[in-house]
Amino acid sequence: MSELQSRLNALVAWAQEELGGRRRVLACLERQERAVLASRVDELETATAALGLEIELQGERAARRRRLFDAFASAWRIPVGALSLASIAERVGPAAAGLAAVRVELREAAALVLKKNRRITALLRAHRRVVEDVIRVLVDGAVPDEGTARMTAGHLVDAEG
Repeated sequence: MSELQSRLNALVAWAQEELGGRRRVLACLERQERAVLASRVDELETATAALGLEIELQGERAARRRRLFDAFASAWRIPVGALSLASIAERVGPAAAGLAAVRVELREAAALVLKKNRRITALLRAHRRVVEDVIRVLVDGAVPDEGTARMTAGHLVDAEG
């Protein structure tokens, strides 16, 4: 097997692992969303911990990607910044059909992760506003500070203490 084919196989394997990682991140985000909607703090914490682990693994995969891209750039004597999955597939030609297919799936998975992340962010903002409104109603005289969304009057008391 040629060195180029070996590199290509390694890159396709990385891309498939990355795709699996993005799908696991999406699953964690969906668990977070369900937990927020159901007001299940314990489930939210579990999903967030799982997401943290996936993010750590993402860093390891990114380092592997950099090494693979460095190898292609060195072999082709071009700057590594000029490479992308699409450009590598184009340079390799028909032998990179598998890479091109995984690249499309990676783009779709990335778009879904971004969309889900934005939705969860919006849900959490709405949740925070509801909690702030409830506190404002409960605390006599509390008025939100327009710039910081903090209370400028009233006090919360630890009822257990």
